[in-house]
Amino acid sequence: MKLNADGDGNRTVILKTTLLLAAITINALEFFLPRIPFLPWLKPGLANCVTLLWIIRYGGKDALLFSLLRIWLIGFYFGISLVTLSLALSGGVLATCAMGIVWHTFGRRGLIGTVGTAIVGAIFHNMGQIIAVFFLLAYNVYLFYQVPIMIIASLVFGGLVGVLTPLLSQLAEQAFNESDRAIISLPENRMASRTYTTISVAMLLLSISLVFIHSRMVLLVLALLITLSVQVVHSVSLRALFSPVRRFWLLFLFVAFFHLFPARGTRVPWIPFLTYEGIQSTSVQWLRLWSWLQISLLLTYFKFHTVIFLTLSFFFRRHKFTLYAGLLAVEDFPEVFDLIRKRATMEFRSMLRHPITTSRDFLCRAFYDVADYVVRRHCEAIGEERGSE
Repeated sequence: MKLNADGDGNRTVILKTTLLLAAITINALEFFLPRIPFLPWLKPGLANCVTLLWIIRYGGKDALLFSLLRIWLIGFYFGISLVTLSLALSGGVLATCAMGIVWHTFGRRGLIGTVGTAIVGAIFHNMGQIIAVFFLLAYNVYLFYQVPIMIIASLVFGGLVGVLTPLLSQLAEQAFNESDRAIISLPENRMASRTYTTISVAMLLLSISLVFIHSRMVLLVLALLITLSVQVVHSVSLRALFSPVRRFWLLFLFVAFFHLFPARGTRVPWIPFLTYEGIQSTSVQWLRLWSWLQISLLLTYFKFHTVIFLTLSFFFRRHKFTLYAGLLAVEDFPEVFDLIRKRATMEFRSMLRHPITTSRDFLCRAFYDVADYVVRRHCEAIGEERGSE
């Protein structure tokens, strides 16, 4: 499928695809960084450089679509669950809206720069995530004792994002010498069958309904049925069975910490500081969390991403270039991620010793790698088409 656009249209799609792939790749790499046990969602958030640049170049509404695509594509490749999706949406969408309002109101008038805007975005991002964690996992006011830590982290990481954003803007202007002669070949967004779509929507509704179920027996039965369904569609896969614990053990540990120790009630005689009520509350939340993570495997299997793209195209009809960039990113991400991961592995030790300098250099090189891949891919497509003629 060809995009009917002039040179500027081709350039816009290539630039948006590169920016989206860069943001998704950086976001994905942060999953592999060591996490603080009871602050598992705390991370640098360097992908927000792209979000802020998107706001400056294309406006707040288009940046909101970009954020939704980035969040969904990360979930699509690394596991979708109500927890991870809610944390990403609550933080990412709130931060995008906040930065969009601040930049539109003050940034364009020169009253605030990228550093100040990025710090505002980081604060809203962290506050949104804490609120989501409270309602989904903790239900414990002790969680809000983390607010001072999150504000300090927002100042540090938000400041870093604000410093790197102008650099990213310069890279975006320099990286596309060959993009004007590229023709965009888009993969078709083939809609899943009606059966798959119905099952996917039902699974999503089940994920939401788990929030309101507090019976341990009901949750246990649902968790067993969902796990059995995953094993059926994956032909009895031990990897699918143990994937939630292997990848999200810190999340299980966090849930236990906030439900076991502060709980009041009848003390367990042989275990200090624990109560029967705390153990019951933890088991309920663990069952809920396990079910959410298992449902993510079903959503991926039944191609729920096609429903997402169809929904986004309905609400963002005038933002076709960004939607096209999302379709291209779905296809290109595995190769781009492998490319950037190798570079990140080589520079990991340097990043620990010199975080600011190494982050700047890594951002430059990673962006050029992604841009080179995208442009070369489409230029090669042109050569193949001309050769066949």
